[in-house]
Amino acid sequence: MHKLIAALLLILLGILIITSLIYFQGISVPPPGEYHYSTLIRLNFSRLAIIIYSITGFTIGYFFQLNCFLVGLSLIGIFPITSIIESTIYPGSHNLIPFEFAVFFAYGIPAIITAFIGKRVYLKLNNEL
Repeated sequence: MHKLIAALLLILLGILIITSLIYFQGISVPPPGEYHYSTLIRLNFSRLAIIIYSITGFTIGYFFQLNCFLVGLSLIGIFPITSIIESTIYPGSHNLIPFEFAVFFAYGIPAIITAFIGKRVYLKLNNEL
């Protein structure tokens, strides 16, 4: 149950990060249509987003020592959720969902790595390694 709550909170944190970047980066909103929301969040996944997700991953890994895959994949949870919702609303869209999920996994790699590093730093500093 603890991991489920942590995953849900991390998904909400990831949503907060990407939606705040939508406002701060000033990227133009794509026209309404089939891929409106997935295009909007994909365009805002920039170098700044990678840096913020990495810092967040390190911080979560250091202070909470959660599983690095749980941290990384939960932070980018908005991407597959958006694809699933859009494919439900527009049945002809998102025909390559498995490949999209592979790309979303790649989006989570920086957070996975930095969560692992954060956890290892904590363990090393506390002589638990």
